[in-house]
Amino acid sequence: MKAKKLKIWSEQDYLNWVKQETALKEKYFAMYSTVWDAVVTNPNLMTIPFDDHMVHRGDGVFDNSLVVNGKVYLLEEHLDRIIRSATAIGIKIPLTKEQMREIILETIAITGKRDCIARFWISRGTGGFSVYPDESPRGHFYLIITSFPSYPARYYEEGLTVVTSPFPLRQPFTPQVKSCNYLSNAMMEFFAHNVGVDSAIAIDSEGYLTEGSNKNVAIVTKDKIFKYPRLEKILHGTMLKRAIHFANQLKEQGILKDVVSTDIPISEAYNSSEMMFFSTTLIVAPIVKYDGITIGDGKPGEIYRKLREMFKKDMTENDEVLTPVDYD
Repeated sequence: MKAKKLKIWSEQDYLNWVKQETALKEKYFAMYSTVWDAVVTNPNLMTIPFDDHMVHRGDGVFDNSLVVNGKVYLLEEHLDRIIRSATAIGIKIPLTKEQMREIILETIAITGKRDCIARFWISRGTGGFSVYPDESPRGHFYLIITSFPSYPARYYEEGLTVVTSPFPLRQPFTPQVKSCNYLSNAMMEFFAHNVGVDSAIAIDSEGYLTEGSNKNVAIVTKDKIFKYPRLEKILHGTMLKRAIHFANQLKEQGILKDVVSTDIPISEAYNSSEMMFFSTTLIVAPIVKYDGITIGDGKPGEIYRKLREMFKKDMTENDEVLTPVDYD
């Protein structure tokens, strides 16, 4: 009989492993789960049940909120979006919006971190390994507070290079669902990095721009029109929506001629004066080369610089979109 080589751990063996020091504590600060209805601060304990359908089927939704100087930016918008996403695919949400808000704010306070990011998920739930949603009696809510994401300074100072993705991004019936199934998104980035650029942009079946892998995209035409893809085709990015708000302010100031949601052919993007990405973690960053074609003069443009300053002010001074964390 062949000798068995796999260890069989006792509960004590597992507890000994949990107590080991981990470098992950430098970037993962705290996690809450409705599985336990408690918070843990040891990254070795930050786990999700393997029979949760979010794990083995990607059947769940997620969102993120930035914490800047002890205040959560656009928390209400992110909570509304995750609830819309979960509702759209019939997940039985385990908590109310008010309960989720309270848990997020209290967990941030537990960490003591004033600059970080709150990442949260609503899963289909536990119950088995099939694809059937009714296997899960209710969803679960998971939250983890992590270090503030960092991007290379050149993204903002010099701009990104991007390529058209050969992979379709979203199913036509789920553009507004921020789903955990990010295989296409991952393949977009895999393709971009393999061809030596920073990121990729997906197009729809008609050849119009849609989104980046986890970023919204917009252009500024040579006659100063801010254009973004039609919203029914893309995820309603919170940063894009905020950028539209700022762009309309620039229109009122006479800096932009118009702000338009429309189909954007690749050729129009090539000939634009500016292109930009928007996302919760990236915020706003200029695109200076697309499919090898230089955008504008190949440098971050005037509208990008103005939008970036408007975002900075909004994230630090506008109490209407900032939710304070009570650290006391």
